[in-house]
Amino acid sequence: MSGPAAAANVLCSEPDAVRKLVSRVVVKHCRHAFGDCLRSVVLTGSLARDEASVLREDSLSRLLGDADFILLFHSHASLPAARVIAPLISACETELRASGLAGPIGVAAVHDHYFRRLPRHIFSYELRERGLVVWGDANVFSLIPAFSAEEIEPEDAWHTLSNRIIEWLELASELSSPPMPREDLKQGGGGAAASWALHYRTIKSRHGDFIACLLPCLPPHLPGARGSAAPVSQP
Repeated sequence: MSGPAAAANVLCSEPDAVRKLVSRVVVKHCRHAFGDCLRSVVLTGSLARDEASVLREDSLSRLLGDADFILLFHSHASLPAARVIAPLISACETELRASGLAGPIGVAAVHDHYFRRLPRHIFSYELRERGLVVWGDANVFSLIPAFSAEEIEPEDAWHTLSNRIIEWLELASELSSPPMPREDLKQGGGGAAASWALHYRTIKSRHGDFIACLLPCLPPHLPGARGSAAPVSQP
């Protein structure tokens, strides 16, 4: 087996293969677009922790969830506008699909004061503890103010939980049917059945975030999905 199908098999069987492929493509396009203005490229979320979920679909591997990157620019450089970022994201997604991987890419451009001003929130803690510099200045996370897991603001957990409840209600009607068989997905089947991707968002993102929102009340908080499950699974 060769070509996209073989690449898709590798991406499904090797967790870090997805991270390496996505990071390489994004770094290449960002360096080409921004040159010396760029200071660092930071990967966040489950992909940075090698906890990303990948679904095999015919000759493609589909990344369930987002691959989110933060581009840190030197202070003397202007931040690129959304109209500049959009075609860059499109180019990355096109190249990744040609390599056997489909999925959304997220890119945000910031200066160093973004990291310095991060509040004591779950995202800030996860970013500092489990974020990954895939190119450039490796000391980026030292810019984030130091705080312990016990100092995460409870209001942030409540805010996140409230957003997840709203999203849960929006998904409720779509979850009334079991997921489509993979054969139907390959044939582009429709109907009322929810897709496998929808069930992934529900189980991993919604249930996982529900647990994460409770963790500031159950110290110590451990970053990542595996870390989130540890305190809850303890007797």
